[in-house]
Amino acid sequence: ELERRGHEVAVIYESLPPGTKLLQAQRFNDPNDPCKIMVATDAIGMGLNLSIKRIIFYSLLKPQLNEQGEKEKDTVTTSQALQIAGRAGRFASAFPDGEVTTFRRDDLPLLKDIVSRQVETIKRAGLHPTAEQIEMFAYHLPKHSLSRLIDIFIVLSQLDDSLFFMCNVEDVKFLADIIEHVPLQLRARYTFSCAPINKKMPFVCTMFLKYARQFNRSEPTTFDWLAKQIGWPFEISNTVMDLVHLEEVFDCLDLYLWLSFRFADMFPDKESIRGIQAELDQIIHAGVQNIVKLIHQTNQGSKQAIFSWSEPAQSGPKLIQARPARR
Repeated sequence: ELERRGHEVAVIYESLPPGTKLLQAQRFNDPNDPCKIMVATDAIGMGLNLSIKRIIFYSLLKPQLNEQGEKEKDTVTTSQALQIAGRAGRFASAFPDGEVTTFRRDDLPLLKDIVSRQVETIKRAGLHPTAEQIEMFAYHLPKHSLSRLIDIFIVLSQLDDSLFFMCNVEDVKFLADIIEHVPLQLRARYTFSCAPINKKMPFVCTMFLKYARQFNRSEPTTFDWLAKQIGWPFEISNTVMDLVHLEEVFDCLDLYLWLSFRFADMFPDKESIRGIQAELDQIIHAGVQNIVKLIHQTNQGSKQAIFSWSEPAQSGPKLIQARPARR
C-alpha cells in the first residue's frame, strides 16, 4: 500500500537471511537513498543498527505460545515493547532523539502504560535434557521411541521450581518423530532432533529427513548431492511463493552448516555451501526489493496455487502485522 502511494519501502522480517536484513537496513540508513520508510516485524530489535526517528506500532498484539504450547495472541511485554521502541533515536546519528507512537489512536494509552512498567526480573533458568541423560533413560527403556523417552524424562524430572523450569521440547519431539523410522544411533538421532529449524516449513523438514537418511547410509552429504536437491543454480523469484521457497532453501543450507559442525565427516562441503548461500542471499534480497511486484504476480496466479502454498507462506512478509518505522 505504501509503495502504491509512491513511497520506497525497506522490508525486514524474521525469516529473511541475515545478509538480506543487513542490506535492507543499509538501504534505510543511507541518507541519499529515497527509501525513508521501513515495514518490519519485531526482527528490527535483534542485532540491526538502524537510524530511525519514529517508530509506529501497527499493533500491540503478538503471537505467543502459552504454557500448553498453543499459539495465541497477547499484548507485547514491557521488555518486547522497549526493545522495539528503543530503536527510535540513536546516539551520534541524525536522529539522537526518537519518537514512538501507535498506528491506532486507541492503542497509544496502552503503549504508554506498557513501557512505563518495570521490566520483570528473570528469576528462573530453563533446563534441557542432555544427550547423556536421554541415553541413560534409553538404557532402561530400550523399546521406547526418542519422543516417548523425552516425555518420560519430563514427567520424572524433579526441579526446584523457584529457580528452574523445563524448556519446551515440542519441536525436538516433532523432529524426532519425523526421523523415527530412520535407524540411527540414539546420540545421532537426538543431535538431529535438536536442530534449530522451523517445523512449519515443509521443504526444510523434507530436507531434514533426507539429511538423516544420507547419514544413516554413511554417505557424505556433498555439495553436488545437495545442489540437485535444492535446484541450484537458483532463479530470481517471480511470485511471493517463489520467494518463500527460496527462504526455505536458505534455511536448508543453514541446517547443513549446523550439522557440519557436529558431523564434519558426513557434511564435508561447508565452504561451498557458504558460497551458494551468499549467492542465494543476494537473490532473496532482489526479490524483497520487488515485493509489491511479486505480490501482484502472485494474485494473478491460480487460486489452487495460492491455496497449496498458504501454510509455508506464513513465514514470509506479513504486512498486516508489521510495525512501520519512518524517519
